Amino acid sequence: MQQLIYRWLLFLGVSHVLLGLLFAVLANTKLFVAYTQYLFEQFEVIQTANQADLLGTMLQLFGVTVASWGVLFTIAVHQYWHNGGSLLKKAICIAIVVWLVLDTAISLFWGIEAHAYLNIPVGLAMLLPMLLLKPKQAVSYRIEIPEQYKLKGRKKLLITGGTGFIGKPLVQTLVDQGHEVIVLTRNIASGAKGIQGKVTYVTALSYLSSEEKIDAIINLAGEPLAGGRWNKKKKTSFLSSRLNTTSELLTLVQRLEQKPQLLINGSAVGYYGPNADEELDEQADFVDGFSHQLCNQWEQAALKFGGQGLRVCLLRIGVVLGKNGGPMKQLQLPFKLKVATQLGEGKQWMSWVHLDDVIAMILYLAAQSDIEGAVNITAPQPVTNKQFAENLGGVEKTWFNFRMPGALLKILVGEMATEVLLTGQKVVPSKIIKSGYQFKYPELQSCLRSLS
Repeated sequence: MQQLIYRWLLFLGVSHVLLGLLFAVLANTKLFVAYTQYLFEQFEVIQTANQADLLGTMLQLFGVTVASWGVLFTIAVHQYWHNGGSLLKKAICIAIVVWLVLDTAISLFWGIEAHAYLNIPVGLAMLLPMLLLKPKQAVSYRIEIPEQYKLKGRKKLLITGGTGFIGKPLVQTLVDQGHEVIVLTRNIASGAKGIQGKVTYVTALSYLSSEEKIDAIINLAGEPLAGGRWNKKKKTSFLSSRLNTTSELLTLVQRLEQKPQLLINGSAVGYYGPNADEELDEQADFVDGFSHQLCNQWEQAALKFGGQGLRVCLLRIGVVLGKNGGPMKQLQLPFKLKVATQLGEGKQWMSWVHLDDVIAMILYLAAQSDIEGAVNITAPQPVTNKQFAENLGGVEKTWFNFRMPGALLKILVGEMATEVLLTGQKVVPSKIIKSGYQFKYPELQSCLRSLS
């Protein structure tokens, strides 16, 4: 119901913008002859050519005002819906009332009854929904973790990338379990938004004392690879965003009087490169390419922590599916429009994993002192892109099927199409399964149903 109210108010705001633009552009044309004639009759003025031109100009100025009001109203409603604020809601309601009362009173004074009759229903159609509208519920980052995968005792953890798609629910989960969490972030306000509980945020590792006692470091920081076309500058940024933070963490560990016991470091299944149909466990060979080089350099930087006595786990993460971000939002969009979309021939493998399992596996690795090195963070049953489209199409009840040609994808996104979208890896999480981890979502159907 609240979603419908929000959309209705946006419709009214956009309608005012369009109406205002119509007046501003066409008020002096034949389209508005009948309307200007009506106004002259109400003012009991004999129409002349000069007066008609003047009135047309005034209507154009009026149109600009209406369009501006529509823009401000739309932005204000959008802001209130997403961020709340009782003062903003009061301001919107007061603005509607002031416009409704003054415009109606002036219209009635001059006998322009049509305006008055139109103002009242339009004003009420804006005011009443605005009074009923409530802010969109804040995103919840809480995830249910089985008791056996919870860290025992109270730990202090330092997390980089703690404001991202994986990082935020990880931080919330650790806080809920009573652990002390320090998050390195450039934007504290954005990082803290939506997190419930006490978290320490720092903008630089230099703020941490050498006497700080940190039990584990979880390093997830890195610029997302899906942030536009890849070029030389982008690739350099992908690499530096990962290596620079990892290097800074190593400097911190070297000066800490008491060393952490563990580093859990991000990586991705891109380490294996664009493989075909071979099943890939942690011991599998790679195919060279940018994705492999990026992941490999990051992993090599993380392995240096072993020289400081830390146990190092390298997370080779697959396509993470979750509700509040990540690739799922983009993957679902055409399906929500009832169009099942397949990329290329659809034969490329997709090593997916549910966000809940990612968080649980990170905590599981933190608690298992005998696991180290590369760990595939994927579900045990990878699927092809075609199978993924068929499963998601079944959940979303799509009406049409569409295949995005591979050649078009290469034109649109360049090298990312070849490295990521049109190729894939059939990755299996052998190491963590053998150690005893039980998946919450081992099958794609149950995963997609939980996210629909």
